[in-house]
Amino acid sequence: MEFKEALCEYGSSVNLVSKAIVDELGIVDVEPSLVTLAFGNSCTAVPYGTIRNLHIQVGDYILHTEFQVVEMSKDHEMPLIFGMSFMTIVGAIIDLPNKRVSFSNINKKVFYKTVPTRSQIRYAS
Repeated sequence: MEFKEALCEYGSSVNLVSKAIVDELGIVDVEPSLVTLAFGNSCTAVPYGTIRNLHIQVGDYILHTEFQVVEMSKDHEMPLIFGMSFMTIVGAIIDLPNKRVSFSNINKKVFYKTVPTRSQIRYAS
């Protein structure tokens, strides 16, 4: 499955994937989760489960990443959220003035444009 966009959230310590995506991919090797997630709005949630070794391809590179599987609404704008652990592995360099990010451990010459989420657009005014 190819994702045109994913959210890179440097304030998150975990990677999240929608349960709907896990079901669509037919992934059955999901362990019970041992964590409780705390969100910025003071809500907490226990994930559906944990995938320990999900293969993610970025460019020509394949990475093995752990994800927490969470229930998200069908219309959720980003069913794949990469946290600090992923960004550390790929060597993310965030260029805020130019609104772009590069993954130095994958290819220092490739830059990805940042795309504002609907919530960022809504709160900008």
